[in-house]
Amino acid sequence: MNESSFLSNKAHSDEFDDEDFNDSDYSLEEDDLLFLKNVDPSVESFGINITMKKKKNDGNQNYVSKEMHRKMQNEEGDSDCVDFDDTKSLNSDCDSEFEDCNFPKHNPKIGSFNPELELGMVFDNKKEFKEAVVANQAKIGKSIRWSKDDRVRASAKCRTNASCKAGFKAGCRKIIGVDGCWLKNTMYGAQLLSAVTLDRNNNIFPIAYAIVKKENKEIWQWFLTYLMNDLEIEEQYLWTFMSNKQKRLIEAFDLVLPGVSHRFCVRHLHSNFKRAGYSGMALKNALWKAASATTIDRFDACMTDLFELDKDAYAWFSAKVPSEWSRSHFSPLPKCDILLNNQCEVFNKFILDARDKPIVKLLETIRHLLMTRINSNREKAKKWNLNDICPTIKKKLAKTMKKAANYIPKRSNMWNYEVIGPVEGDNWVVDLYNRTCSCRQWELSGVPCKHAISSIWLKNDDVLNYVDDCYKIDTYRKIYEASILPMNGPNLWPKSLNPPPFPPSYLNNKKKGKKQKLRRKEDDEPGASRMKLKRKQKSVDSRKCGKPGHNSRTCSFSSDDIEIHPSDYLCSLDSIMVEEASSCQNVEKLPVRRGTSQASQQRQSFSFSL
Repeated sequence: MNESSFLSNKAHSDEFDDEDFNDSDYSLEEDDLLFLKNVDPSVESFGINITMKKKKNDGNQNYVSKEMHRKMQNEEGDSDCVDFDDTKSLNSDCDSEFEDCNFPKHNPKIGSFNPELELGMVFDNKKEFKEAVVANQAKIGKSIRWSKDDRVRASAKCRTNASCKAGFKAGCRKIIGVDGCWLKNTMYGAQLLSAVTLDRNNNIFPIAYAIVKKENKEIWQWFLTYLMNDLEIEEQYLWTFMSNKQKRLIEAFDLVLPGVSHRFCVRHLHSNFKRAGYSGMALKNALWKAASATTIDRFDACMTDLFELDKDAYAWFSAKVPSEWSRSHFSPLPKCDILLNNQCEVFNKFILDARDKPIVKLLETIRHLLMTRINSNREKAKKWNLNDICPTIKKKLAKTMKKAANYIPKRSNMWNYEVIGPVEGDNWVVDLYNRTCSCRQWELSGVPCKHAISSIWLKNDDVLNYVDDCYKIDTYRKIYEASILPMNGPNLWPKSLNPPPFPPSYLNNKKKGKKQKLRRKEDDEPGASRMKLKRKQKSVDSRKCGKPGHNSRTCSFSSDDIEIHPSDYLCSLDSIMVEEASSCQNVEKLPVRRGTSQASQQRQSFSFSL
């Protein structure tokens, strides 16, 4: 019996000796009839011709094709077999039993700037693989440092420089100011967009910044999308954004973050108010009173005063949503009652010296400023008492305590008090358990108001125990716990195979003189040069000819053009000497001051020199 018949008989015997085989009423002969009826017998299956089934076996006959024979050899350990422990095999073709698997291929032309990595992706070489991994991790703020590989596996250490993002998540309030400023270098004409919040000491804490070509809806939409993804903004109603009410920015917010609360800078709101034709100190004071009001009743009273001043101005403000510019309608969730977008203005001034530098130098300078500032705040916080509150909040609390001395609290129970002020009708309700006051100042800022402080004193309790936990030193230290790690200079940066970017377009600056760095202040803003009264312009008269319209420098009149007769000159000289002699006889003796008498000064006024 040859080998092929032995295998056939063995397979047949094993089939019927199987314990799991169950006999059935279905006839196997019907199977054969259906097979011969529906299957073409001339077709080869795995190299075996089924028409040769009943023929005598020939030793020279090839029952296995050459292709199948090659695959069987590979399965037994031939050099062409795929080694799943070797990364080089990913570049080979799947000629084995895994022929139907399709591994994704990396395209360096498409995925060089924004690569999308997935499991099983094939790369042409190791350098292309490393560049794709570095670019992919750079999108989420991580830097890759490659270790020495073993020609089979690539290992790397990952570190993140997103300390600003980590610090914000550690303890900052959920209120963010966004703004854009111009770069001072006239060669670029670009803008820098920034997102800045306040730390627990009410100091600025930059979160993100980006350099863009211009400020429009598409750019703001791109900036807010990345900001939303990095900060993981999901419950949008808990977040508050403050801006200068740029039109394109509001449109971007409606597309990216439609559920967040908005606040607009009152100073910029007043600037728009003046451009609409409503100027004057009376209207300005009425505006700020309405914006500073913490209760709805007080806000309505301020708006009534504004209506009495100017009905058109009242109509202009009635079209604005009060929750965007008045404390009376602010949400208490952020624990912040600011009315100005000063955090962005302070950040723009903080980087003022860097804004006139080239792009790369600008980014490096900002990174150095933030790195040293985070470190200095961290070292400063180590000297503070851990159980205390931040110094700025402590100073604010001390000022409020002085005002609390004018109020008399009346105790209702352990937690509820009624506070009576110096003016009749100035009564307020304080709930120490829920940390609320009917004036809403404690609720908005998280710092006890003057009414609450007087009630805490009556309870013989410590005022610091009623300050919100967000102002604790412990929370402040968590914000500045992360560091911006140092990095090597440009000479040690990895070289990229991507084509270099085009140089920026040159903007011809027609202005001459020193470049302006400071912000132009409004006319009524403190420190503005336009607040000084200017001298009224008058017509200029020439000292030579006495005619108006020009000065002596541009006067074409010359004394040589006048002809004087000698007799006229002598007559005028005699008359002058007579007048001088008569005046000297009538001079009275006057007290001498500073070594010169008034009489001598009067004589000097009549002195004449040829």
